[in-house]
Amino acid sequence: MYYAHSTDDDSQQDWHSLRQHLTETGHMAAKSAAKFGAQKAARLAGLLHDLVKYTPAFQAGSPVLQKRSIMQPPAQKKSERSKARARIAL
Repeated sequence: MYYAHSTDDDSQQDWHSLRQHLTETGHMAAKSAAKFGAQKAARLAGLLHDLVKYTPAFQAGSPVLQKRSIMQPPAQKKSERSKARARIAL
């Protein structure tokens, strides 16, 4: 399971799945873009806007996983996650 948003709840019951997040964002974007006839483009943008979150690098940097890791402090993990996003974006 991939997550878009997480909390400190270890049960993961209130975590937002990435699939649900992207689908809902695509739907909302298409609805907003209907005013000017760009529903398809907006839906696609909504579906793709957090695609980087499907990478292991992003998922490993989630706040809950950070507190379980003794390898790197959270601030360094956030920096590593930002670098991973930049590499993927380029």
